[in-house]
Amino acid sequence: MHTELDHLTHTAAPYARFTGYDPKAGRRRIAAKIAALKQQSAPAPAPGPDAGPAPADRPHEQALTFQQHAERDLRTLATCLINEDDAPDHLDGLRLNRDPKGALVFAALLHLSGHPGAQFWFQFAAGGGESNAAYALYLHHAALGELRDAEHWYHETARLMDQIPRARPAAPAPSMPPVDLYLFNIPWHSQYLPEDTTDLVRPDPKLRSTVDHLDTVREDDRFGAFVLPTETITEQLHDLVCP
Repeated sequence: MHTELDHLTHTAAPYARFTGYDPKAGRRRIAAKIAALKQQSAPAPAPGPDAGPAPADRPHEQALTFQQHAERDLRTLATCLINEDDAPDHLDGLRLNRDPKGALVFAALLHLSGHPGAQFWFQFAAGGGESNAAYALYLHHAALGELRDAEHWYHETARLMDQIPRARPAAPAPSMPPVDLYLFNIPWHSQYLPEDTTDLVRPDPKLRSTVDHLDTVREDDRFGAFVLPTETITEQLHDLVCP
């Protein structure tokens, strides 16, 4: 008997939909990246007694690892997604008719609330053509150090962005940075992510508590606890975003 989770899992983006991917060449690329990252993250030699003070103008984020860059950007992206004026409407659309944009909002809310079910809904949204969901998965896997999966979702992001209809064809399309720039820990701010999100709301304790107490539909070996949005969550997100 097919369950709702079986149907949704079939609809979600496949785990690795590669065309012409060479696993051996991929492993070689990843091995080279890991070796370079290990060399880059090696501790610097202790300064000598005559060494001057550390440069005061060095950007703080240069001390971040590439995983920390990815996690920071994922939280920023998720925060921006739940702060959109129509986020509660899309979330309600997911509850009623499985709207991919609603899946993206729900995944962002789950991630910010620390719920383990976010990855499934990011993949569901990516399967529905949401480029921001593919980008979130790129960041998710990069934060975990899963470089092959990060590279796959990087290319999926670029592919989905190319499919977005442009209102102004003459305008240059937004560019994605080369994947090596991210994986080699070169500071980079996405065009889509503001550097300062201080004024944006995050899930408050009440909303996080509601998320924590969502009924588990099923435990899935691949995605963990599978949960669905409720009307209460939609209402609480609306109260938070649209006071």
